[in-house]
Amino acid sequence: MTVDTKNSLREELKSISGSAVGSIEEKVLSWPVYQAAEKIGFYLAMDDEISVNFLFESEKEVFLPRFKDNKSGYEMAEVRSRNDLTAGKFGIQEPSSACRPAQKDEIDLWLIPGVAFDRKGNRLGRGAGFYDRILSNENGLKAGVCCAGRIIEEIPVEDHDIKMDFVLTDKEIIKIKLL
Repeated sequence: MTVDTKNSLREELKSISGSAVGSIEEKVLSWPVYQAAEKIGFYLAMDDEISVNFLFESEKEVFLPRFKDNKSGYEMAEVRSRNDLTAGKFGIQEPSSACRPAQKDEIDLWLIPGVAFDRKGNRLGRGAGFYDRILSNENGLKAGVCCAGRIIEEIPVEDHDIKMDFVLTDKEIIKIKLL
């Protein structure tokens, strides 16, 4: 599959809303995989993504992406409160430089946004590969997050694409990896 195919899919999916906050919160908080995790990596949602900001209120250690100029990408950094956030490179709040970076394999559970997912755990991102690079050498469980309307038949896959172990929507939790 080509980059053009992925870009066409992104355009097609723009009309499907990503807001389903209340119903995803209940699913995540009652999910045994989440309950067993101690350290959670997640994201601050863009306008078309489902917010998981309720995780700030959890008793877990939480990590968010932070842009690193010297790495041409992102790293995860621990956030102890919303006061640790600062304006980021792309206008998204991110951990300040005072927040410590996560160590390799420190994060138990990753909640990852996507434009769309399929039932095999394949993810269609925004096209820059930031999350694929962050996740490429991580062993924690990876859960994609999107609204149910963004589960599609098949996502075009490239060699560098990272597959999810679960996909969480406002309607269901799709289990891909056997635990």
